[in-house]
Amino acid sequence: MNVFNTISRKLQSVDFPPPFSYATFSHSSAAHEHDGWHASDSAGVQAIIDKACVLALQNGVHFIWIDSLCIDQDSSADVSEAINSSWKYFQSAALCMVYLFDLPCGPSHLSEETWKQSQYWSRVWSLQVLVFAPRIVFYDSRWHLKGDTSSDAFSSLLSRVTGIDADVLAKRSTLHSISIARRMSWAVGKRSFRAEDLSYALLGIFGIRLSIIYGEGEDAAFRRLQEEILKTTSDTTLFAWTSLDETLPRGIFARSVEEFKCFGQTELASAPFRLDGFAELTSRGVLIQSKCLQTNGDIFLDLGMPRKENSHAKRCGISIRRRPCGTYFRVSSSMTQMVLTNESAEVMRVIVEAGDINTVKTFNDQVHATFQWSLTSRQKRPDSNNNNNTIETSNLCHTPSNGSCFANNESSTSCHSLQPHPIIESPLPEGNDADWVHVGEPWANSGRLGPSQQGADQTSVEESDSDTFMSFIHEETPAELLVSDGEISEASNEPVSGTEFGSVRMTMATSTDRIATRNAARIGDVTLVRRLARQAVQNFRNTQQIHLQRTGRQKPLVDMKRETIRFRRHRIHATKRKPDLAGSTDFACPFLVKNPWKHLDCLREDALSTMLDVRDHLWRSHRVPYHCPVCIQTFVSAARRDEHILERDCRLKDYPNFQGVTQDQRDLISRTQDIPGSKKQWFAIWDILFPGEDRRPKSAFVKNTVGSEVGDFRTFFKARGLALIGSSVEELWGELDHEGGNCATALHSMVLGEAINALVDGMLGSVPSMDSCVDH
Repeated sequence: MNVFNTISRKLQSVDFPPPFSYATFSHSSAAHEHDGWHASDSAGVQAIIDKACVLALQNGVHFIWIDSLCIDQDSSADVSEAINSSWKYFQSAALCMVYLFDLPCGPSHLSEETWKQSQYWSRVWSLQVLVFAPRIVFYDSRWHLKGDTSSDAFSSLLSRVTGIDADVLAKRSTLHSISIARRMSWAVGKRSFRAEDLSYALLGIFGIRLSIIYGEGEDAAFRRLQEEILKTTSDTTLFAWTSLDETLPRGIFARSVEEFKCFGQTELASAPFRLDGFAELTSRGVLIQSKCLQTNGDIFLDLGMPRKENSHAKRCGISIRRRPCGTYFRVSSSMTQMVLTNESAEVMRVIVEAGDINTVKTFNDQVHATFQWSLTSRQKRPDSNNNNNTIETSNLCHTPSNGSCFANNESSTSCHSLQPHPIIESPLPEGNDADWVHVGEPWANSGRLGPSQQGADQTSVEESDSDTFMSFIHEETPAELLVSDGEISEASNEPVSGTEFGSVRMTMATSTDRIATRNAARIGDVTLVRRLARQAVQNFRNTQQIHLQRTGRQKPLVDMKRETIRFRRHRIHATKRKPDLAGSTDFACPFLVKNPWKHLDCLREDALSTMLDVRDHLWRSHRVPYHCPVCIQTFVSAARRDEHILERDCRLKDYPNFQGVTQDQRDLISRTQDIPGSKKQWFAIWDILFPGEDRRPKSAFVKNTVGSEVGDFRTFFKARGLALIGSSVEELWGELDHEGGNCATALHSMVLGEAINALVDGMLGSVPSMDSCVDH
């Protein structure tokens, strides 16, 4: 770090922490359009610096850290290091001096309202000063000493002015004892000169580091902040935010700190929550294992309770809803709820989307979920006299449209719910090294599982007498539902009369709802998905062959010029472009490069477009399983492994040669994100995974592996897939209305997954002998 010598008035570079005492200085600018030291009056700035040096000497300190002097604003590396470490500079300083240019010179004891009027409290960077500096002295506009945090009375006043807990300001409580939501609420209403600083200024508050990327935008920075927090904490108040608009489907993460204002300021949010399970970030969203209650098609997801509360108290949670692809999204996001859990609560694993959900895709998802729930709920009618199905609920925190917040802890309501849908805890077979399992995917992968997926997926699908309404429809019969007077009958080769499903009363009575139900059945047709996948693969290979004949080079076609494909009654924005000689730019899994035929299933997963995708894939798909070091038994989670070890009831066995990513390797891999350049990061990860390898691979990209065809197909389908599907669907169904176009959009990801599975299955048919599949 750099420090300023108050005597020689020169900068000195020292290792942190420095071997001497130093002070820090903070202030706010009179210019509203600037933040910190970007004031236009350079003479005024110099006068402030001179006065700060004099005050430091008066307090017996010869060195001072001032951001405008000690940070090289022209060096991105220096700025990045300062942003990630400035909270440590304040924490290690002997004294912090704060100059309030707008605090009037007046009586020795100013009123609370006078203190609140200072602009300094609205600066987001002031948070780390207030939270970390061991002692802070405040000066008014005439440089008169007005407050010292070493006084308990002044710390109490400062708490009321800033909203920060008094115990934190007085350094009587550590940040680890304060919940994530409460800490987020401290930043509500703060401003910054750069939008990203609203997130970067909170790094120290949560004890994390981030790459500083100015220009990424406020939303992206705050999303990365929450993802990094999730990696370092088990406090689920991170998900206890409330939005102003509950009409839009939401992911598990908040959009801004403003959404933590309501819950974060309640008494319940003072301490971190204890979750009876875990939450972990994956490439598909956030995997959460917790207690769940399901009624009326939605799921109450238990977020736990403060550690000081007993296990029988009411539980705080949020409502989520299932999509046909197996993931969930948040509903009723304007409130957090309190529920008294009972014996109907079951442990469940769900993957909740991380970001906000595409409303076009969600429309079809909601139709499918409503239809499936209506059928399932007829299986077992709720007993209105059965008190076991009664759920005591109350709104803990509700954010109405006007933005005001209130807690409704007393007005509880008792509601009889539908019979809970069967919720199955998804057990993993012992020895399975999967890091997570799907929770119900009735048709997303068209029933096709790769070798490495069989076992995990098959045990995780929700089990019932009828998985989905599609089970009643013959494979060769068009997926049409005959809707009449609110009743539904299926065109099926299976007899349904005399069963509970012979007559299913639906609430969808309008013409629009009937069309939506028909479209939900269409996009769930496995036969259609497979047919479209075959057509897409054939079209791709034909295009490749034509280009090969013209140029003599085997290169994929990538579209570069967009235009809009129009159908008769619905417009679908697709990409139809002129061909160019460019291949897939997706990265390859290092294990696939090391031993291609052993790790072909890596190609089935989502494309590794960025190095973040590569890191997530390695931990999710190649993690060394949690295991007992004595008996080598494997476990689903570290908690279960630790419980087994504490029992001390196992026998010593020979240690097997586990292949995959260890926790130590994961920590090293996470540090590679600071290396400039994606390719350099990839090869750094290769060296971590295979330290004994004499030769590095020539390329980090999938186009240079046995999976080149899969990578090229992804690129081809991303560009032309929607247009191909739209044309085929229009031929099958005739004129596309508005909702028919939405169906074509929803089919896109399903067809892509089926086509990729077909390509990989074809490669598995030509796998060489197992002797060549051994890692060298």
